[in-house]
Amino acid sequence: MEVRRQLEAELIDADHPTYKERFRELAKKEGLDEARDGYLWEVRLYEDTIAKWGQHWEDVPEALGVKWARDEVGERFRNTATWSYVRGVEGDLTGRKVLNLGSGGDVDIIQRMERDGAMVVLSDIVPGALKHLRRSHGGASFQGVCADLARLPFRDGAFDHVLCVEVIHHVQPIDRGTTEVARVTRVGGRAYLVEVNDKHLFTIPGRVLPKFIKRMVRGLIGLLFKTKARYLEGSPYEKITSISEFATSLERSGLRQVTVDAVVHPPGVFPERVMNAWQRLAKRMPWFFNPIGFEYVLFGTKPAPSN
Repeated sequence: MEVRRQLEAELIDADHPTYKERFRELAKKEGLDEARDGYLWEVRLYEDTIAKWGQHWEDVPEALGVKWARDEVGERFRNTATWSYVRGVEGDLTGRKVLNLGSGGDVDIIQRMERDGAMVVLSDIVPGALKHLRRSHGGASFQGVCADLARLPFRDGAFDHVLCVEVIHHVQPIDRGTTEVARVTRVGGRAYLVEVNDKHLFTIPGRVLPKFIKRMVRGLIGLLFKTKARYLEGSPYEKITSISEFATSLERSGLRQVTVDAVVHPPGVFPERVMNAWQRLAKRMPWFFNPIGFEYVLFGTKPAPSN
């Protein structure tokens, strides 16, 4: 672990491809295969980033009003948009069995589904995330399964619906994830993926600014949070994939009538008043906000087997 910490310190100013390549090379030297190293990264990202995120953004000057993406306010905005979309398509979920795949520590969306009458099963690869959910959930109906989303321990067609929020891109190639999602969805049921838009607002600087400016921005973030950690860097085994590729992957997995639409909500880095204004403007001007929106929802229906 110490070697990995040292490597991370060396790669503070590296671009994303270099950062990820170096860590994959280190894993091979340590005798770790991709699946095992990927799992260790997911555990680390939960324990070292998500579980400790709050203590860092609390150090940010209040005048800035900055609450980074793990803030409960930003999460609530995202869940409201996601849930409204699913509810608008499905209507009442009473009695339906829903798999929340890669549930992380987000108890809010789970409770929304349960209040609507859904029977929710949670699945995440990180044991600590499920332990957190069990404590936060507070209900006797809690059902959680620790599992790899590329090898789900559920029978074919076990669920009426599958909901995956920012999950599938953690598996490469993404077909490994979408195939499992389609497999555990019943005939006639729908699977919902919410994934980051690879062209969202905050990718624009990365696509147009020179490297030295990006290094300066990362340095400012480090000063702001009093740390040298690469806050916005994920596992070397995940990849932000284009929304069109996700749609194609869902179709390859066997789902049909695949629909793609923007989930209209602001990134969770702004003060709440700014996010409220974003929501109002986005509803009036979707032609402007949808292309730079933070996330898109994709859903498809599982057809009956052809004879």
